[in-house]
Amino acid sequence: MSMLGRMVGTLRTARNHDLFCECRQCGTTLDPTDLTCPACGSSDLVTYEI
Repeated sequence: MSMLGRMVGTLRTARNHDLFCECRQCGTTLDPTDLTCPACGSSDLVTYEI
């Protein structure tokens, strides 16, 4: 595979990721757009890019 082919493959892979968001206080899974946890009201949220 050419160098350009490897670079394009790497860029495509880098864009294919999932976001997993949860509340650090109670562990509720959240939508990435949430600013506070609907279950406990905490704003201590974490987002993981997988």
